[in-house]
Amino acid sequence: IQASKEWNAEGNFYFKKECYSQAIQCYEEALKLNPQYEKALNNKGNALNLLGRFSEAIECYSQVLKLNPKDERAWN
Repeated sequence: IQASKEWNAEGNFYFKKECYSQAIQCYEEALKLNPQYEKALNNKGNALNLLGRFSEAIECYSQVLKLNPKDERAWN
């Protein structure tokens, strides 16, 4: 679980630099280790959204909501 958090943190680093494709790669690595990692799924959705990959972003948010229907981040 710690390694998935580290990948997510690295993804956030790239996200803040507006390097969204690199961020997505990091979030995907986090999700390989923990497929139910809500934060990484949501973050991946955010990066996909900013790249205009809307249907993929919606799929990420839908997965978050399946895991946790009350997750407010996925509703935004």
